[in-house]
Amino acid sequence: MQAEKILFSTDREIKNLKAGDKRYTAKDAVAKGLFLDITTTGVKSWWYRYSLNVKQERLVIGRYPDLSLKYKMPDEIHQAFV
Repeated sequence: MQAEKILFSTDREIKNLKAGDKRYTAKDAVAKGLFLDITTTGVKSWWYRYSLNVKQERLVIGRYPDLSLKYKMPDEIHQAFV
């Protein structure tokens, strides 16, 4: 599945993302560059995509629900790399 096809913007939507037969990625509908990987075992991990010197990088932030939507700060994370 492609990240662009699975969007979330609320905690309820994240809770409803279920494990599948393959690992997949969901994209935050509001925060640019913020993603959530969902593994086949149901583990959900936050990561942030940013560009550095034209190269795309990936910063793993932590696991959901340890870090819920109330902690998302992509603008602050982005500023750290600009």
